Amino acid sequence: MLSSMVIKIIPEQSNLILPYAIGREIRSWFYNLISRRNSLLSDRLHEGQGIKPFTVSLLAGKRKDLGDRMMLYENNTYWLRLTTLKKELFEIISKELFSIFASGETIKFYDKELSIKQVCISPEEHPMADISTYKDLKVHKIKKNFTLNFKTPSAFVYGNGSMPLPLPYSIFRSYLKKWNAFCSSDYHIKEDILKIIEQSVFPGRYSLSTRVLDMKDFKMVGFIGNCNFEIIKDVSEKDLNHILTLVKFSFYGGTGTKTTIGMGQTVPDIY
Repeated sequence: MLSSMVIKIIPEQSNLILPYAIGREIRSWFYNLISRRNSLLSDRLHEGQGIKPFTVSLLAGKRKDLGDRMMLYENNTYWLRLTTLKKELFEIISKELFSIFASGETIKFYDKELSIKQVCISPEEHPMADISTYKDLKVHKIKKNFTLNFKTPSAFVYGNGSMPLPLPYSIFRSYLKKWNAFCSSDYHIKEDILKIIEQSVFPGRYSLSTRVLDMKDFKMVGFIGNCNFEIIKDVSEKDLNHILTLVKFSFYGGTGTKTTIGMGQTVPDIY
């Protein structure tokens, strides 16, 4: 099961100042939500190595930029997004979020209080919210063009550095690793698809810029904006289905590195 939950929040005080790179704090809050219902699972996720079955966004909404910080305005609505790649996580997180909303309990980021205005789990409630399954993402309509909208800074780790460029091989490698890690073995996609992607998927029109995410102990440059891709080589219907399935999966899995602290939030558009 796959989920994308959007949480609309309102500051409890005027001119509230928070770091722009708030992803780590949101991740800590995410772990705390799980811990309230299953502390062992929270500890396992926090301490475990390897690919994580969730992503978190940065905070979105009207704000005043203050360099590496931002000022939020009282009575304005802001939102953040949590995605989960396993049913167990969705069940725990959604129950806890709706419980907090119903009780009127406030949440805290850096000891600053905010209240939950709405928990969205469908696109009718918010365009960045939805629920799906790995099976439902299997593409049947054949298309050769798609756009990836990178909503937060995205990058890929290469050795000791990072690559802030939307290279098709790197993009799809990040999707494939998560897809195979958490979907049923019946839906696994062989790594051979990456060689096909390297030879047949190319960027076309794009509107991209770079942004530095300053997390105090380290900084990372990522790309943000949208990029159109075209599949220019004849590939089998099966391979094309696999490519487009991974494109759709980007909505839940995110792009590249540091997706659990706000990077790589992605919205695909296939046409």
